[in-house]
Amino acid sequence: MPDIDPNPTVPTFPPTDRIKWKPCGRRLVCGMFGVPLNHSEPHGHHINLALIKYPAPGSQGSIFVNPGGPGGSGVDFVRSTGVSLSFFTGGNYDIIGVDPRGIGASNPISCFPSAAGHRGFDAGREVIPRDAVSEALYASRAQVRVDLCAQNAREILPFVSTAAFARDLDLLRQAVGSELLNFYGLSYGTFVGAVYSQMFPDKVGKMVLDGVMDPVRYSGDIFDFVRSFPVHMDTIVESMGTECQSAGPDRCAMATRGGRRPGSVYERIRSLIARLDASPLPVPSAQIPGVVTGADITTALAAATYSPDTWPVLLEALADLERGDGAKFRALTHPAPAVECPLTDSGSTETHLSVVCLDSRRNDTRDLVTWREEVIASRNVSWVAASTGWTYLPCRTWGARAQERYEGPWNRTTKNKILLISSTLDPVTPIESAQTLERLLGNSAVLLTHEGYGHTSLAQPSICTVFSMITYFSIDRVPDSGARCVADNKPFPATKPFAALDVAEIQAARDVAAHVHAVAKGARQWVRG
Repeated sequence: MPDIDPNPTVPTFPPTDRIKWKPCGRRLVCGMFGVPLNHSEPHGHHINLALIKYPAPGSQGSIFVNPGGPGGSGVDFVRSTGVSLSFFTGGNYDIIGVDPRGIGASNPISCFPSAAGHRGFDAGREVIPRDAVSEALYASRAQVRVDLCAQNAREILPFVSTAAFARDLDLLRQAVGSELLNFYGLSYGTFVGAVYSQMFPDKVGKMVLDGVMDPVRYSGDIFDFVRSFPVHMDTIVESMGTECQSAGPDRCAMATRGGRRPGSVYERIRSLIARLDASPLPVPSAQIPGVVTGADITTALAAATYSPDTWPVLLEALADLERGDGAKFRALTHPAPAVECPLTDSGSTETHLSVVCLDSRRNDTRDLVTWREEVIASRNVSWVAASTGWTYLPCRTWGARAQERYEGPWNRTTKNKILLISSTLDPVTPIESAQTLERLLGNSAVLLTHEGYGHTSLAQPSICTVFSMITYFSIDRVPDSGARCVADNKPFPATKPFAALDVAEIQAARDVAAHVHAVAKGARQWVRG
């Protein structure tokens, strides 16, 4: 279908349709809000969006938050981290989480007939293709997912694009009585914010985007996106080894004393991957018995690049693997499920694909051979993320077409200046993406560079970054152009990281660290998407 005018006249909902909040936890209220399934038919069929609010005393308004994904639940995010999100934003705003359409409790996309069926399908999880035979198997399994979504979620699939959700946010802005939309987005949430800012530039209030995606590449060709985001991932893995050796064996299990073991930590990790690719290690003693392959290590390394606080545990497990013991590694990568027999189906893979496949340009012009060639070309960007292109193979035959998608322009002047935050060594939203958006937005944005490892500034926090955000939300002051903050602690921290601080500094650092940890923990399951 053709793209819709980004600024049509959409009728304001009458007062009777405003949100009815009900208590749903300590200091939390929840509600539902109806929005048109198809925004070009505002009086047609409606769907309900699930909402949660952490109210502020003497509120100065509302801030909508999105933890990333696509597929992240704003409701779960605020439920688990509302108090810390309030701290981050100065404590004067109601914090509102929304489950985007098709996600969480907002008419969730459900492609499989049952949770058990979905779990059974994923139990036979496809191995990343290595040859023509495994490619054919992978493609066939991907098609099963595509066909099930077409059969069981066809009514909603064309209407879950980011553009549609941006329109939902504008209706929600009206429903809570705000003239402008205040917004805090992480990872994919930065694309939500960017789209809103360009579809409704005169309605932009205070907006913080942390872990900035490149909107041009994400909304363009799928492989432009795949090749653009992991540009620093290999460097981070190499730095993981360097930081380990610098920390020493008392803080990092793979570090050596006095060069007793030949080769750097990074080289030993690469060697271990090659060894287990050639001869996988059986681990019968693990809670979930299995084998460890080189691909398993690569997957674990990719996940660890998001969060440097996971490095000590991972490298301890890799040190055991070097000695032929895979129990810790299996426990780390295959933990026992919290629920033996889930009654509900999260559908996280399908919700993620549903949004990405709609937001990008059509991908049905590539056959499987061409797709393989694109994946191979992507390996030149990152060996750690070399298989990412296969993840999005379902987009090649995704049947649904977006009823509306937004791919620019990205240079509209917004009513208020947007604060962009980006880490210098982010594995999936590189600093270059934030620089691109800052350049496109011109005087409508300023970039705060956060010097640290991991995905978003929450991964390796800085009091400087946190207080820059608090200052922005509290008194509407953005950092100077070119401003930089440095992460407070290095990876593999000493047992007394606050030893050099005085008592007041220690308490301030601990307060900030507690809130950062809470928000990072709440967002982590979504920002990986």
